[in-house]
Amino acid sequence: MTTATRERRLFAEILIREGITSADTVKKALQIQSRTGEPIEEVLVQEGNVSEWDIARTLVKHYKLPFIPLHRYAILKEVIGLLPPQLLREHSMIPMDRFGNTITIAIGRNPEPGLKEHILEAHGLHASFFVATLTDVTNAINLHYPRPFSEFDGLLTDVKQSFKQLGGEWDLASETDE
Repeated sequence: MTTATRERRLFAEILIREGITSADTVKKALQIQSRTGEPIEEVLVQEGNVSEWDIARTLVKHYKLPFIPLHRYAILKEVIGLLPPQLLREHSMIPMDRFGNTITIAIGRNPEPGLKEHILEAHGLHASFFVATLTDVTNAINLHYPRPFSEFDGLLTDVKQSFKQLGGEWDLASETDE
């Protein structure tokens, strides 16, 4: 078991101890997580077992991190290019500001062990985390780091193939804008 997996399970145990969710719910979420690879917090929220506010409150309380209503915060343009979008999406975080070599980052879920060290080693920046809701972080990432069209190249082909497997026919040439 990796350190990140242990940390995620520890966070799930905190949610159980706080009475936010049950052991059975966490067990089911861990099964989903093992299939999808998604973080346990995101699985629990997507399945409707906990709210984003439950996750945020738990992070604030147990990790002594400040909360920021990110949707009310203007992210500085100067920080947008400091960290790669893939890293931000992978860890559900977004940079907000920079003070010298310290970067403030809003996170929507429990940061993986070693994340601060990775940011320092790979980007020369000391990370200071703030908690925000996952939706606020995701919306900010999508606003400031739009996905390039190249990420969607195969999507239409995949949809078309799936449609055909279901017995349908798809003729894009016959579609018109009305």
